[in-house]
Amino acid sequence: MIDPLIWQDVSFGKLKHKNQILFIACFSNADDYGRLLGEPAYLKSIAFLYKDYTNEDVKEIRDETAKEMKNFKVYSVDGCEYIQFLKWGDVQKQQKDRIQDSKIPLLSKRLASAKQMLPQDKISKDKISKDKIREEKNKDILSIMSKLKEVILIHKPKVLIRDSWYDKWYNDIRLMIKHDGRTIQDIYIKLDILKGHSFWGKQILSADNFRKHYDRLEPDKKKESDYLKREKTIGSEYKFKGKS
Repeated sequence: MIDPLIWQDVSFGKLKHKNQILFIACFSNADDYGRLLGEPAYLKSIAFLYKDYTNEDVKEIRDETAKEMKNFKVYSVDGCEYIQFLKWGDVQKQQKDRIQDSKIPLLSKRLASAKQMLPQDKISKDKISKDKIREEKNKDILSIMSKLKEVILIHKPKVLIRDSWYDKWYNDIRLMIKHDGRTIQDIYIKLDILKGHSFWGKQILSADNFRKHYDRLEPDKKKESDYLKREKTIGSEYKFKGKS
């Protein structure tokens, strides 16, 4: 169903009549995920069957439409062109049990994320694996996560690092870089320190703790000793107060 608000859309209103016809034809023929074949010959058959347009004419109309309508994305997979309505899930309210799997290849590593392209509850049915979604994430952060996991398992080989922690770890490391101002190189240096640190190696078992104790990760044994003494003193004071 075409949203009636389309007629109030400024970008749509600025399109030429032939571009509006193509846009509506594509919207009407898209599958349950907002995708359809984008080859000019196919578009001509659904939008301009009785018009004297060549495939080159239709290609030009299609590309002009994509330029003006940011929701209308043309992409190519294995030499074949397709179209994806990026905000399809926002404008199309479909019954979950009636959504059919898409036969059109997924738009990946482009401007849209998997969540933009698909109804949230149907991601798994469209065969989007966790690995494919993770490909869109920052490779440096993923590499740091992998290194941190490796270091943790060196000190605690039996610790269970759950897959469900993935997003939390990713965000913690992202904040270290973006918010705390840590550089990729410095983080790796700290990981090397953590790897050979008998004390902190057993204390830091998550990205959250790694971020929390980042500045304490020093190879200086005196700092470690001072910290242990301070912790011991605080613990003694706490026990003393508890007895009084």
